[in-house]
Amino acid sequence: MTTEGEDLGKVSKYAAQMGVPLYFVGLGDAHEVRDVIVHDLQVEDSVYVNDHVVFDLRVTAQGYNNLTFPVILKEKGKPGELLHKDFTADASGKPVKVRLVYQPTEPGEHVYEVSTPKQPDEVDETNNRLQRSVYVQEAKVIKVLYVEGYRRYEYHFLKSLLERESDRAKGNKSIDLKCLLLSADPEYAGEDKTAIAYFPTKAELFTYDVVILGDVDPRSRDNNKMAEHMRDLADFVRDHGGGLLLIAGERFAPQAYKDSPLRDVLPIELVGNKPIDGPDAPRVDGYRPELTPVGRLHPIFRFSPDEKENDETWNHLRELYWWSEGYQPKRLTEVLAVHPSAKKEGKLPSEGDNFMSDKQALVVQQFVGAGRCLFFGFNETWRWGFREDQLHYNQFWIQTVRYLARSRQGGQADALPPGRADQGDCPLPRRRSAAVGGSRRQGGGGAPPRDARPGDLEAGPRGG
Repeated sequence: MTTEGEDLGKVSKYAAQMGVPLYFVGLGDAHEVRDVIVHDLQVEDSVYVNDHVVFDLRVTAQGYNNLTFPVILKEKGKPGELLHKDFTADASGKPVKVRLVYQPTEPGEHVYEVSTPKQPDEVDETNNRLQRSVYVQEAKVIKVLYVEGYRRYEYHFLKSLLERESDRAKGNKSIDLKCLLLSADPEYAGEDKTAIAYFPTKAELFTYDVVILGDVDPRSRDNNKMAEHMRDLADFVRDHGGGLLLIAGERFAPQAYKDSPLRDVLPIELVGNKPIDGPDAPRVDGYRPELTPVGRLHPIFRFSPDEKENDETWNHLRELYWWSEGYQPKRLTEVLAVHPSAKKEGKLPSEGDNFMSDKQALVVQQFVGAGRCLFFGFNETWRWGFREDQLHYNQFWIQTVRYLARSRQGGQADALPPGRADQGDCPLPRRRSAAVGGSRRQGGGGAPPRDARPGDLEAGPRGG
């Protein structure tokens, strides 16, 4: 008999009555099957030459007590190891997080393999390795169009940063910037080297890689053809593979976009009845956006290849105060950051499968047709543009622009199906931008007051 057959109690009673002795024999191995498993490998599938390519993975060692093992990075078809790092297995058999960082120096399609050697008593070596294809391309100048409704601190600081990138020597230039400030005087475009006077035509728009849309009213007024421009922007993303970023504001974005031609491109949907151009009550409690698990892996929030150092940097940035409300993420989008305490509005059909609990989403992305779209539900990253935070402010925005340009410049990653939200097709920065100087135009000098609002800049000259 076996323990899976007749009831052992009944059998033992019957055996006792018949005087038959019972002998118990244990079958199988008392030790756990020993196996080392490499799994959950995450890596960008399109990067620039000399980017820091981060390989995040987990290794589970079953049946081993405190085993120290190497994790090796190789390139398929080439001899030798690229990286070799030793890690110690968890004594309880839990997965161990492993991070490898490598800088490719040659462009082209590369297949990388992450592996750990087979142990002498291991039962299965087929799960000791994983491969991923990474497309490495030469760096190109990114053409950026920044459209803003009126002068505000976010516009002032971001424009200055992107202008400095545009002013670099030809061989080191990474961004070519043009700005359209809708509230500026007509002659302003002739006084500012990056300013343009009119919204580009569709053909002109399609020459750009990235469009940053600030607090702009998308409604047509006085025959300004704004609705037509919004349709061109939607085509720019869907058909042309462009990258679009919408930065929330206190007047129009995102509330005024509920019925605009961009509604299907944006990764959010409007809920509630918050009035357009309605005043916000002053907010005095600061907060830091909380990164979701997907956001922690996203390149726009990666200030260092070292995970611990990156967390420390993010958690020490200056606090923000304002955030937008009256929207929720669409399905099939990715939420990268949320408010640490504010609750979201509305309810998704499938609750909780793509963002953190019931917190208000602040950074949301989605892929649309051939392009991609990001939404920022805050407008105070300029608070990071001072003193010790300044380098990270520059890095955050350069990484954001480069990520948005990925579909246009990313080789085989140009065409992505609607709704796809891969977290591993985004680049890391090749270098950090230089720190800002001390002039007012460069964002130096004393910081604006903590309760400064975007409208505070409108008292100054009309322009940039």
